[in-house]
Amino acid sequence: SRELAEFHPRVHIPPSAVEPGKTYRVRVRFKDNTDRASHWSAPVEFTASAPSIQPLRDALRITEIMYRPAGNPDAEFIEIQNIGWSRVALGDLRLAGGVRYDFAAAGIDQLEAGQRLVIARNPELIRAAPGGGQANIVGPWDGKLSNNGEAIRLETAWGETVLSVDYNGNWHGQADGRGRSLVLRDPASAEAAWSTKGGWMPSLFPGGSPGRGDDELAALDSPLWINEVMSGSDGWIELFNPAGQAVD
Repeated sequence: SRELAEFHPRVHIPPSAVEPGKTYRVRVRFKDNTDRASHWSAPVEFTASAPSIQPLRDALRITEIMYRPAGNPDAEFIEIQNIGWSRVALGDLRLAGGVRYDFAAAGIDQLEAGQRLVIARNPELIRAAPGGGQANIVGPWDGKLSNNGEAIRLETAWGETVLSVDYNGNWHGQADGRGRSLVLRDPASAEAAWSTKGGWMPSLFPGGSPGRGDDELAALDSPLWINEVMSGSDGWIELFNPAGQAVD
């Protein structure tokens, strides 16, 4: 490995650096404050086993899929959420299937409890959407989501599937090129529901709700606009809502 700048009593070997079932030897040496190095230690031998991914399976969900946006086809995105009680590590995970994204490139090593992360085909396009400025967005990914439906997998760097969602483009007409996304109806539902029509619903708002719950209004980046004014005794004022969602 590279030189470690700080001393730690334990050394973590990333799962992506080893293969389960193979035997490895590890040796260390130290440098003092005059930059003199010790002899190499005796080797420590170990056989790598596959790490348990059950905590990831319990915590992570694909909660929203924008597979066929209205207008610009680059506005595709997938949202994942940590529904667990503690943070989870993302560094050894990747999206696979019709779209591919390696989370090691995201610069986000951890996903806090309750937090959402949006993976986008064009991150800047999603950031510019209403509420997008407050979302955690990474990308771009490789590939394109199928308009007809396909399997989306979240898997480890060594190819073990954490979760899989097989969506269908015919489930909900409002999400099929008419501006809505698919939203997981109940993140706590059983795995069998994740690939069924009943497990998903069209989003409440056009453009979906990247980075927030579907029932959460996005913070307005700008207030309502006074768009037009007619003076006189029969005058009127026209207001314009640029948010793409209902405003009280």
